[in-house]
Amino acid sequence: MDSLEDIEAMMTRLRQNIPSALSGFPITAEDLLERRGQQRTDAVVLSGEIGGSSIRLVLRPSGTEPKVKCYIEVREPVITDPTVARIWAGVVVSELEAYARNI
Repeated sequence: MDSLEDIEAMMTRLRQNIPSALSGFPITAEDLLERRGQQRTDAVVLSGEIGGSSIRLVLRPSGTEPKVKCYIEVREPVITDPTVARIWAGVVVSELEAYARNI
């Protein structure tokens, strides 16, 4: 992002085009700009859960630089092989990163 206008436009696009699913997870969105009081902030939280697996993606403008910060969390229960869980989580993180870069 090169300017505050670019960041505002990206956050507007996100708010107007909330995905119904990401990486196969049905998505629930929370716009933290709609909160009241001290919890109100310019951020959108996208989360989803299937069985014991879950994802969370938080996007917000940086407070100090002209860029958008993206926080990604993937949770996968380790049932038998931790390596398989790590590989799967890595694939999901890559898909979520790609989504965030293309908003």
